[in-house]
Amino acid sequence: MLKSLNTYLFQPESFENLLHTAEIVVDTNVLLAAYQYRNITFRELIITLEKLHEQARLKVPSHVIKEFFKNRPERIVEIIQTVQQVRDGLPDIKKIESIEKKIPSMEYLSNHPEIHSIEEQIISLSNEYKIKVKDYRVKLTDLTDELKSFFINDPILDKYKKIFTEATFKPETLPDYEQMQTEFRSRALTNLPPGYKDGKKQENGEGDFIIWKHILEIKENDVIFITADNKTDWVYKESNGNVINARRELIEEFYEANERSFCIVHPSTFLKAFNPGIDTEVIEDMNTKLEETNHIHQNIMDLNDEGDSIRANKEYSRLFKLLLEKGKVTRYTLGTSLNLDQVLYSASIHKPFYNELLKKADKIACLDVPDSEKHKRYNELASYGYTLQPED
Repeated sequence: MLKSLNTYLFQPESFENLLHTAEIVVDTNVLLAAYQYRNITFRELIITLEKLHEQARLKVPSHVIKEFFKNRPERIVEIIQTVQQVRDGLPDIKKIESIEKKIPSMEYLSNHPEIHSIEEQIISLSNEYKIKVKDYRVKLTDLTDELKSFFINDPILDKYKKIFTEATFKPETLPDYEQMQTEFRSRALTNLPPGYKDGKKQENGEGDFIIWKHILEIKENDVIFITADNKTDWVYKESNGNVINARRELIEEFYEANERSFCIVHPSTFLKAFNPGIDTEVIEDMNTKLEETNHIHQNIMDLNDEGDSIRANKEYSRLFKLLLEKGKVTRYTLGTSLNLDQVLYSASIHKPFYNELLKKADKIACLDVPDSEKHKRYNELASYGYTLQPED
């Protein structure tokens, strides 16, 4: 269908001009992030959502609700696994033996008393460390038990209850699921946003498109879409992953449907503008390295799609460095096995498989065997990872 000249000439309102009047639509990733945010951040998020609901401006697409409940258990499991990895990755201290046992003549040397005193201090500190680590492991186990209770009594879900009950948006004019699936497949073939980046998925690739169909049914008002998704089938972005603006195709499609403005903003950008006095701690929490990792994940997929393997490999290196900094690698260290490093780079966008490989690498690193035997096992693990690595 040909677009009108008015559509091509249309210039949307800025986010700042729409902030206090537009309808607000939230994406699934915004709601699920509550399981990663600190308490102060989640409190600000829920207060903001409740204010928007009181103003009758908040809309949560029914498909967002569906995705939230589908992904919520996995998110809780991920948190439990993270705590368990921290608990199991706490380093033990080897027993300190007196130098006298190896060099008996030490007792005749002038600095023997000082050495003996230091040894006693080290042993004392080692014993104290062991006690503290043991206590810490017990507390982390208690924490995992408390997190498991989220499947029965979830305090985050309780906070969302009112919003989910009263702000869910499922317009009667929304096409049925089969129609939307057919339209999505047709659009994906021509790379028409949104959602075509998920067009190769065997399951649920149409999720973004269904949310977009909800948005298109909002009539007689502008729309701000709050999402942490920075895929190129939603937005234009800078080289570092920061969002510049919504795709022009989306702005024009929304204008043709409603003659109104549409924009996309990151949750931290929205909260900062909506509440200028917000604690900087909240904004920093929303812009953590975990989110940067998500940006890199997407950059890797984009570069692979474009066939730019050199830049993709650089992104792999960048991602792995971030994972190291975040403590995801507790025993195995980068550079120990180049073959295994490369497989881990590639597997990093498949979190469950990546964690499986890393756990096996950690076990090898802790073996009391010669380095040659460890390298042999690292290469075997690399072959295993290369053979079984999931497809994107």
